[in-house]
Amino acid sequence: MTDETILRQTVNKAVKNGYKKESLIDNWPLYKLQYKEHYSFLFNHEFAKAFFGEQLVQGLETNPNTEELIDVPAWRVHLQVMVLEKEPLKYLEKFL
Repeated sequence: MTDETILRQTVNKAVKNGYKKESLIDNWPLYKLQYKEHYSFLFNHEFAKAFFGEQLVQGLETNPNTEELIDVPAWRVHLQVMVLEKEPLKYLEKFL
């Protein structure tokens, strides 16, 4: 899938799940976006909640003295993984 297709399908899924499209600026020409221009909204918490969901999953909580698994919202776990990815759009593609 091309980056443009992944981006369009990602936005469509988030909108179907309740993300307010106005937040993306309705007249944004997605096909002209360069990676740095769409990077910021992909990591937006409200966008991630709509795309990945808020169901609880096991995630790693890092405290100063310990690391333990706790229940955290899915969107938070996926954002933590996605921020480390070289190609976050390819990570998102797995969930389309």
